Amino acid sequence: MLRLAIIQLLFLAVLPGCQRSAVRAASSPAAATPVAEKPAMVFLSFRAVAAGAGQAARITLLSSQAAPGRLKPQPATPPSAFPEYLAVKLLDAAGQPLGEAIVLEHPLRKTVEYTNEKQQLGQRLVSLPEAEFFVRLAPPAQATQVRVEEFADATLLAASSFPL
Repeated sequence: MLRLAIIQLLFLAVLPGCQRSAVRAASSPAAATPVAEKPAMVFLSFRAVAAGAGQAARITLLSSQAAPGRLKPQPATPPSAFPEYLAVKLLDAAGQPLGEAIVLEHPLRKTVEYTNEKQQLGQRLVSLPEAEFFVRLAPPAQATQVRVEEFADATLLAASSFPL
């Protein structure tokens, strides 16, 4: 019984000191510093529609949505990874590129794996009449537009620009 009373007294004696420390920490200059604005990401959804053999696809912007957050660092994909690909670039008001382009496999031409009649793994190029795709970007403040460039065998077929 006496032990319990001593523990309670010690607890009550220590608790006010802890509370004062917490109050001092909350009122310190570091706590009064405003929180920096969170970096923003932009999610862009596109639709690509095949125009015919040897012609560039028609690419349209479906939606653009900004959200707070950061992009995870990802290794850059070299254009040589795909025979046909899209390059997405951010542009400033003067139309000058900002940073590196994002390279992605052409959404209308996909390389798929399959097993043949001998149960061996093979690859086949599949052409789609239309497809939707999306891109996540972390645009700098001076970015005003995004450009989607379509390439086949490292040759630029077409480019389309959209406002951010």
